[in-house]
Amino acid sequence: MPSRLLALTGPAAAAAHGWDGFRDLEWPLLWCAPATADSSPHVIRTRRWSSPEYRDGQCIASADLVLRHLLAPLFGEIKQCDSIAWRDRVELALEHALRVGAVDVGLLSGKGGVGANRDLVWLLARRFGEPSTESYAETRALQFFRWLGYWCWRQLCVCVNGRILQRVDFVIPFRQLRRLARPKLFLPHQGLIVEVDGRSVHEQNFEGDHRRQTNYDRLGYHWVSFTPTQIERSPQMVSAAIEGAFRRAGHTPIDLRPHAMLQK
Repeated sequence: MPSRLLALTGPAAAAAHGWDGFRDLEWPLLWCAPATADSSPHVIRTRRWSSPEYRDGQCIASADLVLRHLLAPLFGEIKQCDSIAWRDRVELALEHALRVGAVDVGLLSGKGGVGANRDLVWLLARRFGEPSTESYAETRALQFFRWLGYWCWRQLCVCVNGRILQRVDFVIPFRQLRRLARPKLFLPHQGLIVEVDGRSVHEQNFEGDHRRQTNYDRLGYHWVSFTPTQIERSPQMVSAAIEGAFRRAGHTPIDLRPHAMLQK
């Protein structure tokens, strides 16, 4: 029995896992192998103890290896067929893998995890220890806020009299300082609540959504709500709404520099 296996890795393995950003091979894969099979862009020789998976009869490298190989220079140079930057696409896969428990952020950050992969170290570092997003739409929203120049807390809880009322998708702090400590108790003066309301989930909870928004107003929180389509297709409107919410709360929005997405 051989000590090593030929396992799928990189974009093809991410597609096999069904991770966000690579589902259904939604971009043109580079299937042309270099001179030797061992250096093929989608295959790696891996040891049996490195926890490969088997899906539909295919051997797939472990999730942490797949994430590391997604950031190889070879893949980063592939011409994209849409507006999603390569590192943003890998971040979509990373958040999905963390969300479903396929990888552990502690192991990825630890010795032997990411190794010398500076891009993955960078992706992990800019998470600031925040919990994973809960959907593809939330990760895209997070990337959009970052493109605007805002950073935000994720999945904060709104509490009333010590009781958790509800959990919010994002909070953009009014004080845009890097690595501002995540509050244990989120109060109205600390930031702007941003909800990302996807049609499939929120049509089934119409009454609950309106009750949630009424509670925000009753407790004095400042909030805005967007759909994934608005974030992707109407970035100027979303940007203006956030700026307006900042001003209504008595805070000055950051000086936004022109970004390619805002030119759509």
